[in-house]
Amino acid sequence: MKPLCFVLLMFSSYCFAQKPDIFRIDSIPQKGILLDKGWKWHAGDNPDYAKADFDDSAWESIDPTKDIMSLPQIWKTEVVWFRLRFNADSSLINKSLVMQVNQTGASEIFLNGQLIEKFGKINTKTHQIQAATPINGSFIGLPIRKIGEQVLTVRFAIQKNISFIRPATGQPIAALALQVMETSATSLVIENNIEQYFIFLRVGLFLILSILHFALFWFNKSQKANLYFFQYALLFAISTFLAGLIVTQVHFASTKIIFGFTFIILSNVGIIFFLTAVYSVFNRQRSFIYWILFVYSLVSFILLFVNSQNGYNLGNIAQILIPLESVRVTFIAKREKRRGANIILAGAVSFLVFITLWILLLSGYLPAGPKLIYRHLAYSISALSIPIAISIYLALESAFTSKSLKLKLVEVEALSAEKQQILATQNETLERQVAERTAELQASQNQLIQSEKLASLGELTAGKAHEIQNPLNFVNNFAELSVDLAKELKEEAEKPEIDKELILDLATDLSQNQEKIHHHGIRASNIVK
Repeated sequence: MKPLCFVLLMFSSYCFAQKPDIFRIDSIPQKGILLDKGWKWHAGDNPDYAKADFDDSAWESIDPTKDIMSLPQIWKTEVVWFRLRFNADSSLINKSLVMQVNQTGASEIFLNGQLIEKFGKINTKTHQIQAATPINGSFIGLPIRKIGEQVLTVRFAIQKNISFIRPATGQPIAALALQVMETSATSLVIENNIEQYFIFLRVGLFLILSILHFALFWFNKSQKANLYFFQYALLFAISTFLAGLIVTQVHFASTKIIFGFTFIILSNVGIIFFLTAVYSVFNRQRSFIYWILFVYSLVSFILLFVNSQNGYNLGNIAQILIPLESVRVTFIAKREKRRGANIILAGAVSFLVFITLWILLLSGYLPAGPKLIYRHLAYSISALSIPIAISIYLALESAFTSKSLKLKLVEVEALSAEKQQILATQNETLERQVAERTAELQASQNQLIQSEKLASLGELTAGKAHEIQNPLNFVNNFAELSVDLAKELKEEAEKPEIDKELILDLATDLSQNQEKIHHHGIRASNIVK
């Protein structure tokens, strides 16, 4: 919790009474009065210390609004008591007064001996003490029922087994800071709620960014920058949500410490994903500076468990160095005339302007005014500048990719139509060629069939001719013999003396030859049939 350290006690608002350790409150300024003077303290745990008439003259003076690390006296015992005497003007009797409590330990607050509020758990045993830090905007009633001297008493204990982390703003961790104000002074209540409004605004915006980039990555897994940026936005939203819980919901200091450690860890891991996303957006190799920052964040993370304050401070520095490195990478991309670099460059310039404004507001260099609103507004714009610029760039890249794909789709469709026309023409040509080839093949087949028929016929004719040739040879041979026998018979018949036996033999041979001719003639006739 950031302590509300307002130094608003003006000479016109109060004056010291005759006793040096009692001051008088005549009126309440608009922003209230911080009770940082007139306190006394004493170690030990005696219920009588809460009584209004208890004599505390021997007690030592103390300012409990100081940094708890600068109050070593309250670390030496488990329970201490604070007492404050003040005179209330009659004008305060009819007013509704409240008191805002900001503390680091556990407390029980008494007014004139009556318990009015408890925060945390106090015990004489150290390990049973539970510190509580009231959330911003929490007020307790301050029932002043009489005029004159009032006694405000606080029973107080520190939970010593937890780590106390000083805010990044460098403001002190107050042991106990009480601020009195009127309930009508709503401006301070509004200011106390401003921080949580901006916190949850950032949570909502980064959740939207995480969903957007997850969707972009889901539909285009080749764009790794969307994956890295989704992881960064989600971790940043969760860590910021934890910060919001610390401010608005969590009371116990131990729980706040756990949430605080988790917040720092998630922030450091998320900011590395952020830098990785920036490198991926411009397709850059991870440079030496990238790895230095990576190791730096890792060291701050480890140191968090060794020396929480130093680890916390290093982590906060990393939250500024890494965006600055992303600005450097963006300027390089701009110099290289990378497409879309102007968009991210605009976000980088916005980051530099508003982070500078935030530092000036935080340091108090700018004129007075509603600096709390301006400070949170400047920090929120600086935190969102580069992420939103990258989101716009990646969205435009996705749109450009989609447009390119549509153009390529049109080209593919045109090529497909052209190819289909070519294929149709080729199919027609092939069908015609196939038909012609089929006709040729059919003619060739018919010719082959005819040739086969003729060949078969030729083979048949040759076979039959060969079979007919045998009896014809016999017929020719016997006919030739018969011609010779006939000549011989004629010559024998013309001789003066006829040899009848020879003539009979020749006639017999001639007759047998005729029979042979007749036999083979019938055989040839049968073959032809």
